[in-house]
Amino acid sequence: MSTRQEVVVLFGGTGVIGRELAQCAQAGGTSVLSISLDPDHDTAAYSNRLLDLSTAPPGAISRLLEDHCGTSLRVVTMVDVVGLAPHRIDEVADYAQRAGASVAMVSSSLLYRPKPDGIYDEAAEVVTPDSDLFPYQRLKLAQEQALSKRSDVAWRIFRTNHVIGRGGLLGCIPDHNRDPDLLDRITRGAPLKLARKGKVQLSFVHARDLAEGLLHLCAIETTAQRVMNLVHPVPALASDYFQLLAYHLGAPAPVIEDYRPDDGNFWSLTAADNILVSQRPELDQLRFQFDLGGALRDALQIDPGSYASFGSFLAQRIK
Repeated sequence: MSTRQEVVVLFGGTGVIGRELAQCAQAGGTSVLSISLDPDHDTAAYSNRLLDLSTAPPGAISRLLEDHCGTSLRVVTMVDVVGLAPHRIDEVADYAQRAGASVAMVSSSLLYRPKPDGIYDEAAEVVTPDSDLFPYQRLKLAQEQALSKRSDVAWRIFRTNHVIGRGGLLGCIPDHNRDPDLLDRITRGAPLKLARKGKVQLSFVHARDLAEGLLHLCAIETTAQRVMNLVHPVPALASDYFQLLAYHLGAPAPVIEDYRPDDGNFWSLTAADNILVSQRPELDQLRFQFDLGGALRDALQIDPGSYASFGSFLAQRIK
């Protein structure tokens, strides 16, 4: 009797997080199917299928998965990286229920209701649909609600904050969140305008550590139907973040000017301390490869001329 090859399905598998998830899954001996806007592509143990999830007809995901897997592949985990619309999440969960697969979602710490100390565990209060929310928050909340209502599926929601990786835009607080001009500004010695002069604490994680942690936790039964905060255990100080960037670029330490963001701007949410901790004992097993300096150093291992072209999808989605 032949054994079906296990496959991890990634929705949005060609971005910063998706690429690391694919590499980690393959390193563990699992095949990968990415569903994204990139052209169809096949290599050993990896496939990408082009599907516009914003316009595809109902049932398109299930048909694609059934055609791809046939009788030789078995879906074990499906990971929503890109942020599927709630009705798509229902379709994914329906397929997972039939296939006996689990579903994981990468979500955001910006769903926690702000509080003075800026420290959030999984029991912290979350914003509600009747709150005054930015579109990004409203969408993320609806996505989480669509998945967490499914008692018939082994789902897991991973809330994270400021993911750093190759191909992602850098900059962690106003007025330089995900700034395509940031590296050029630092190299030129231009001053940086930072909320609270950079004295903002925030959690971060390198995309590879996020990927390895997510896949590890998805294999543990006791984490099913749980929300988990997944970040590096040591938060960063924003001013240190920008100083380290300058150091790795071989530039002088930037001059930092105080900046007060407009409350009506989405990025104003990141002007307050945002420190994630976890109550889940399973996270104590995780080992993180990248501290802040290592994460930034790795993120800079790209062609400098290409930096500003990365992250355009994120820039379009977040408002």
